[in-house]
Amino acid sequence: MKKITKYLLLLSGIVFAFSATPVFADEYDQLARELCSVTVSTGQPKIAILPFSYVDKRKSDGGAIVSERLTTRIVKLRKYQVIERQLLENLMQEQHLETSGVVNAETAKQIGKVLGVDAIVCGTLLDVEDGLVEVNARLIKTETAEVLATSYISVKKIWSDTSVMQQISPPLQQQQQPQRVQQEEQPVQEEQPVRRAAYSRGGPKLDSYVDLFLGVGSNNGNMNLVFNNTSRVISESELALDFNGSGSVQSNFGYNKITFDSLDTNGTSPIGARISGYGKHWGFGMEMSYYSQTVAKQSTKVAYNNFNQQSFSFFVNDYLKVSVFNLISADLLFRFTDKMIQPYVGAGIGMSLNSISSPYITQLGGGTLSEFSVGFLVRAPILGVRVNVGDNTSLFIERRSIMNYTSFTRGYTSERDTIDLSTTQTILGVGFKFN
Repeated sequence: MKKITKYLLLLSGIVFAFSATPVFADEYDQLARELCSVTVSTGQPKIAILPFSYVDKRKSDGGAIVSERLTTRIVKLRKYQVIERQLLENLMQEQHLETSGVVNAETAKQIGKVLGVDAIVCGTLLDVEDGLVEVNARLIKTETAEVLATSYISVKKIWSDTSVMQQISPPLQQQQQPQRVQQEEQPVQEEQPVRRAAYSRGGPKLDSYVDLFLGVGSNNGNMNLVFNNTSRVISESELALDFNGSGSVQSNFGYNKITFDSLDTNGTSPIGARISGYGKHWGFGMEMSYYSQTVAKQSTKVAYNNFNQQSFSFFVNDYLKVSVFNLISADLLFRFTDKMIQPYVGAGIGMSLNSISSPYITQLGGGTLSEFSVGFLVRAPILGVRVNVGDNTSLFIERRSIMNYTSFTRGYTSERDTIDLSTTQTILGVGFKFN
């Protein structure tokens, strides 16, 4: 209980520390920084920021508002020279060029020639859930029409707009009536993809990963080991214990309970996989992994029947080994931001299958100890950082403390021997995004 309280206090402190970490001022700052993260040309390139437009071509002030706010952020970064909005609109109207939304390669080159700019910023808007609008932006080099950078954010909708059908006046509809047969299929072909996109992207955003990881550094820990039989004494010869340090076994003594506290253990590096998913901040993880701990050669203390504690020495490095198969465990995770660098914390519980073996301890019927048992596993705290290195790939480093509780019997119905195993692990991994 003291250990669990200590870990919970440590986790609270880490959460407070991460909460104080500054993040981007707002979504438009993030958009500007990501679009300015690439090199367009030498010197200070000149760019034009076009008004954004809805993917369904509706009439709206939203595109101009988003473009204006993005212009302000990019100018503050002082990396690009930005064409003034009014000048941009006048020149574009004179040349009869498209001024918003997604432009094609030929239009991008024409804009570059007319305005004398090295790149343009354009993009689209898409309404999603909870009054939010998804903004997708692209930085396009005018000379080659190459997309240099992309970014997307979700912002609160602060404008009103009208649909495509509301923009068609009654006289215009009457004038187009004779061509109704020819025009009927076109709205279906144009609107159907929009409806599919709104349906598929309108639900809650979820970042889901398949993570593969491997432990690094030391995986040493400690073990509390108790041999306990309620109806018969346990002799030292059964456990191969040298109580007097002379190398001989005092087999003429026996006890119902023999206890070792905080034994040092040597461990193997963990290896495993998990599936994790995040909303904006809260997430979950389902993990399967493997690691082992072995009692090390050491001097320690032993207690008989809860009293008469004496000094004791293990003279071998393989007295008892526990191989832990984390069959399934569930973690509750919290990430502080969904940007490129994502610090996170968490805690979890699970079930373990433990292989307990010893070349020295004997069991009922003869032979040395070899037993499987089910255990209970706790991971707390979990402290990590994930870094997105591509659209669907990320790297992460994680530090977590693990406690595993299990028991075995050596084949005796009246015996229940217990193991409390704890260790701290550092793992490195790669995550593959699949949504």
